[in-house]
Amino acid sequence: MVRGDARVVPERGERVRPRAGGLALTRGPDPHLRPDDPGTPPQAMILSGGACA
Repeated sequence: MVRGDARVVPERGERVRPRAGGLALTRGPDPHLRPDDPGTPPQAMILSGGACA
């Protein structure tokens, strides 16, 4: 992350809030969100096989 705010919100487990200069790696297949704020609704979804919705 270069600047701004971000979160990694997994369906299960602990939320992570990367800071500027930080890195957050995610691994499937469990769903997770990456909003700028936990209250922001999803705007895009990456589905199985890389399909986007």
